[in-house]
Amino acid sequence: MLALTCATTVDDVVSADGSAGCLIASHAVYTDEALAAEYGVILPPEETAEWVCQSAVAEAGRTYTGARLRAIQKCRNDLLAGKALFLDRAHTREITDVAVCPSEYTTNAKISRAGRQVRRRIAAAREPACTDDVVGNIAACTATVDGLVTLNGDGGCLITSHAEVVAKLLTAEYGQ
Repeated sequence: MLALTCATTVDDVVSADGSAGCLIASHAVYTDEALAAEYGVILPPEETAEWVCQSAVAEAGRTYTGARLRAIQKCRNDLLAGKALFLDRAHTREITDVAVCPSEYTTNAKISRAGRQVRRRIAAAREPACTDDVVGNIAACTATVDGLVTLNGDGGCLITSHAEVVAKLLTAEYGQ
């Protein structure tokens, strides 16, 4: 039997042509949630600064979601395959539960690096894609750059909303 909560057969997970199934449907819904946090309002082309910022936020969100998802999937797959994984570099605190994967040492390092990349992409020191004034105009999930992603990349509504989407995707994929 499949470990998924949304289906009991392979055909119910993904149809033979890949166009339907509970995995496809759930991932479409969760992708829409991530897009809502990234885009806010639809902008006309003449709002150049806002468009540049919105594009940077969307690209950074997509990149973060993919990096976080891949890192946690690898951790889960390794753990389910019996590989020893740890919370610390010294390998003294082993994990045994997939729910702890975001805190696993290597996984956490990948997620942290991805968060810092989001911050750099959105608010680079030279020529930032977004400023507080511009973020306020695009009506994303917040009105400030720091509200989108914190200085060290470990918080903000973009990071939080995308981490929640990844958790939902993982539940749809793994059933736990």
